[in-house]
Amino acid sequence: MKYVVAFDISNGKKRKAVAKACAEWGFRVQRSVFEIFMDSSKVEDFSEQLLGIINPDHDTVRLYPLNIDNDQNIVIIG
Repeated sequence: MKYVVAFDISNGKKRKAVAKACAEWGFRVQRSVFEIFMDSSKVEDFSEQLLGIINPDHDTVRLYPLNIDNDQNIVIIG
């Protein structure tokens, strides 16, 4: 399954570490947005890796599952 991962992290060191972790799993589409292909069993591994980096009381990482069949409907401007 394809996931869009978006994060809001104010601490630069943590933000860089999350971006590096995301880049190991997928590819960057915007500064704090990545697309990652993984099956549901890997989502937990990925989430645990991120929890080791972020502070859940202050930082946010969101994983949005997408249906790959809808890729043809994606609109990219710029």
